[in-house]
Amino acid sequence: MNNELEALEFSKLMIEEQVLKGKYFISGLPFSKYQKVYFSTNENINAYLNLIDFNNKKSALSVMASGDHVFNLINKGIKNIDAFDTNQLTEYLVLGLKYAMIKKYNYNEYLETYKKLTNINTNLEELTTIISDLLIFMDNKYKKYWQEIVNYNYLLQKDKESINLIYMLFINIEPLNFMRLGNNYLNNEEEYNKLKNTIDNVSIDFKNVNAINLYKVYNKKYDVILLSNILDYFNKYYSIGNNIFDYKELRKYVNDLKSILDDNGVIFLKYIFQYATKNYRRSNIFKNSNIKDHDLTSEEIHLVK
Repeated sequence: MNNELEALEFSKLMIEEQVLKGKYFISGLPFSKYQKVYFSTNENINAYLNLIDFNNKKSALSVMASGDHVFNLINKGIKNIDAFDTNQLTEYLVLGLKYAMIKKYNYNEYLETYKKLTNINTNLEELTTIISDLLIFMDNKYKKYWQEIVNYNYLLQKDKESINLIYMLFINIEPLNFMRLGNNYLNNEEEYNKLKNTIDNVSIDFKNVNAINLYKVYNKKYDVILLSNILDYFNKYYSIGNNIFDYKELRKYVNDLKSILDDNGVIFLKYIFQYATKNYRRSNIFKNSNIKDHDLTSEEIHLVK
């Protein structure tokens, strides 16, 4: 079975399981090849990208996730993006549904449609119409996927009280105000139009790759590498051999990444959730690891809202 057919079959299975039980849930292994996808970022990408100067930076290696990392990079002038994710379905969200929304809608229409798609009470007819009207803006690969998905979901739910398709396929659906603050392309109409007018001139290549293997898979040199908070989950790979993801292993991983980083490049190594408040700062900066902030000798920690 090829990847396109697998993506479709696993997505249909997710939908069928939730429709039969009449509620949203996640089944199977998290961060596996076919699993629910992040619909929106939970990071302040806008703030941390502003920490560096993007002049003369044209290439990036980035997690795909919800696509927000990629879209923010485009608005910073990046022209060549290699995107990776352990979840194959991220490709269908970002390069299918979200791309089509950007191409079809102006700024206010995009915001209004985001609200409708993520409103748990949006009815089956309206949701089906919204996605169906986006198909013309998709490449054939993604068009075929979304056409099949909306038709399948409609037939399953047309004679019963429906549940929202978006919530059956996606997780981490953030409020619109948070999205506008955390993403440069949603800050205002000018920034949105920059993305809308530029996206077709940017090379975006996706591979279903685990971040632990990046330096083995990619042999280019990048100006920027974005890893989100992926390193929070590295210890499960090291624990297989009764090891621990400690600072020694972190340095080894960073040195491997530097083999695909330009001499003047920057690695956004780890987004640390809930690192500090006005009165508190935690020292443990990786989940399930003994790495502390005072262990860091070559890295910098920057606070963002």
